[in-house]
Amino acid sequence: MKRPATTCSQRIYPVKLYSTQGIR
Repeated sequence: MKRPATTCSQRIYPVKLYSTQGIR
């Protein structure tokens, strides 16, 4: 998995943070 983790990370990062705050 030597791909641009920045894109995947940025996509999963905000998604997890947004989901947690959204459900709260």
